[in-house]
Amino acid sequence: MRTGRSKNCHSERSRGILLLLHRFLDCARNDTPARLYTSINCVTPTFIKQKRITGFTLVEVVVVLGAVAVLASILLAVFSRARERGQRTVCQNNLQQIALAINQYAADADGYYPVVLYVLNKNTAHAKRVEWNDAIAPYIKNTAVFRCPRNQLSRNRSATDYYYNATRLNIWPLSRTEQFTGTHEAILAQAATIPLNMEETWSDVYGNYIYGGPPITSSCGRSYQGSTIHYGGGNYSFIDGHVKWLTPEQMAEIECTNGPLPFPFKD
Repeated sequence: MRTGRSKNCHSERSRGILLLLHRFLDCARNDTPARLYTSINCVTPTFIKQKRITGFTLVEVVVVLGAVAVLASILLAVFSRARERGQRTVCQNNLQQIALAINQYAADADGYYPVVLYVLNKNTAHAKRVEWNDAIAPYIKNTAVFRCPRNQLSRNRSATDYYYNATRLNIWPLSRTEQFTGTHEAILAQAATIPLNMEETWSDVYGNYIYGGPPITSSCGRSYQGSTIHYGGGNYSFIDGHVKWLTPEQMAEIECTNGPLPFPFKD
């Protein structure tokens, strides 16, 4: 036995089919998308929409990939520069702490700066090589300050990645049997221009310069080789405690203001 709802569903289906055919005939005449809306519970689907399947052409794919590659290269350069600035800042903080330790050492040593190298208990069975960084070790809380995060060449060669300005801060021995002695601070009048420490420069066995370029000649005719480890320049700490990034050319001109080089160096 058919219920009233079943009869209504069949009649509604018939009307829905007729309505669907009528709408498609209209679409065929007017060339418009066909849509069918119905509120009848027993008719499925409730919404019919004509779709057009589209895709990307080869040219569009190539253009998008090219744009992505360009953006990626720009972002990599930006991230690389940001990383380098962070490494340069770490080096500057390291040199500030080292400069403070050197000046503390000099204060405790009656104004004399540490020597670059000396032999403790020389000519005995207990002789020991002591370098400048060993001398200031009691004033350093963390030996990591002797390492530049960008310098990967001197890890197995020395205990520090920074040079000590023994040219100005030491009195060099007249013979191999004598030892270095520290320069007194009273002799070093230009505290703002005489460097304490600087970053290393390297050259390999083939003469290729690493972290530094070939020696340059300054306006005063003095030859100078500076570090280029941080994008064409290096960090320098000075006797008065300040630290600055300088190119080799800039540092060469500063050295011209410091007067003639002491023995055994010549201008």
